[in-house]
Amino acid sequence: MANKQQLLKDVLNSGIWGTIGPKSESAAQLIARRVSGRYGLLTYSASAALEVQLRSLEIVYGDEVIVASYSDPMDVMVVANVGATPVFADIDPDTATLSTASVQAALSDKTKGIIVDAIGGNPCDMKGLADLCNQNGVKIILNLGDGYNTLLNGKPLSQYAYGTIVDLSDGQALSAGEGGALIHHDEAAYMAGFAFHNCGRYPGAGNTLDMDTILGGDYRIAEWQAAMAEAGIDELDAVLLHRKEKAKTTWEAVSSDWLIPLPIIPGGVSSFHSVIFKYHKERNGDLPIDGAIEALRSRGYNACRPWQAMHRQPVFASGYFKKMTGHVNGYSDKGLEHSIAAGETLIWVMLG
Repeated sequence: MANKQQLLKDVLNSGIWGTIGPKSESAAQLIARRVSGRYGLLTYSASAALEVQLRSLEIVYGDEVIVASYSDPMDVMVVANVGATPVFADIDPDTATLSTASVQAALSDKTKGIIVDAIGGNPCDMKGLADLCNQNGVKIILNLGDGYNTLLNGKPLSQYAYGTIVDLSDGQALSAGEGGALIHHDEAAYMAGFAFHNCGRYPGAGNTLDMDTILGGDYRIAEWQAAMAEAGIDELDAVLLHRKEKAKTTWEAVSSDWLIPLPIIPGGVSSFHSVIFKYHKERNGDLPIDGAIEALRSRGYNACRPWQAMHRQPVFASGYFKKMTGHVNGYSDKGLEHSIAAGETLIWVMLG
């Protein structure tokens, strides 16, 4: 494949600088194949890809979507943005991934979807969640991030999900500078997503104002960004291999009796976006977690605690949130104890 400069020159010389040109289409298909999907759609961000997915499923005011309280804030914010109600589930304390038992307890006749994260590149119990969702007619949406090599029992996580979100922002293994992708196996699902992200127009509609049954917006990616993503495909395996090696080195260098890496899900293969450690401050002279993070940073590690329990964020008690979603009862800590504890006990070392 041509290098980045050549691909950008190709876009310049083509005269197609806007959206849904040849680079957008080819990059989308390359990314889809990379995560074992059939259809790919590029958007201007990962959160836009998630919104396209929710809206193309006609998830709206009055519907519920289950999300982990300890998870990517994008998940819950996008649910609220479409007017649906986020319903918080807990995580497994051993792996920090979404708890299937907690999801089962959160299901209701209003549940339309479940958003699942591959935390730090670690697969969750996707098979158990998929079985549960199939029994209840609920769609799984996978926020894969850039976990291209994440597997469960030899199977790509995208094959357990209805739709898969990929992050193409700066710093990801595959970057368009800023961008996201929505990956599907089903043509009808892809067509609905395409129409929503393209002002309500299906593929082949061109610049006409003829629309079918979906009202959409402009969530498209520019050809320049798509060219950058396409150029990165050739480098992706090397980037992921570097991460894997860096994860091993990090485990060996950082692990101690007070800093223990979370295990990979049984049968799983991690893409190692980061290594997540459980911090036992009582074994480290009761040093607060922020002190442990600063000590790691002083040794050159990109350590942080990026998330706190989302259900405790003040936005969800605000009048604005209640008006948008109709959810006026607020959220309690009941059943979310592991998500709360994670914010004070988990230290992430980003591998980048």
